[in-house]
Amino acid sequence: MNYQGQCGGSRFIETLDMVDYVEDWSDVRSPSRAARRRRRGHPQRIVTRAVPKKEALTMDDGRTFFIHPAAAQALRAALPLGKGKIDGKNPPQENQQVTR
Repeated sequence: MNYQGQCGGSRFIETLDMVDYVEDWSDVRSPSRAARRRRRGHPQRIVTRAVPKKEALTMDDGRTFFIHPAAAQALRAALPLGKGKIDGKNPPQENQQVTR
């Protein structure tokens, strides 16, 4: 899902590609033992999860921002203009089709 909006001459592009991949070791009984066994090639109960990035990628000398929708929502909530609207329009909902 991509959503474009503007705020103060800057363009915000919301994209689901802005994620970090982290390893979740919560199902592992002993992390040090699991790490040792993992190095030896034994499969472990480590799950890789995608977590939204909190920062934005900038282009065009800081005029274009690529940002995850969750981070953009937090940014909209912090903005003082227009009840959290970036360009006077509400962003599309999760299941809503985006047209350009």
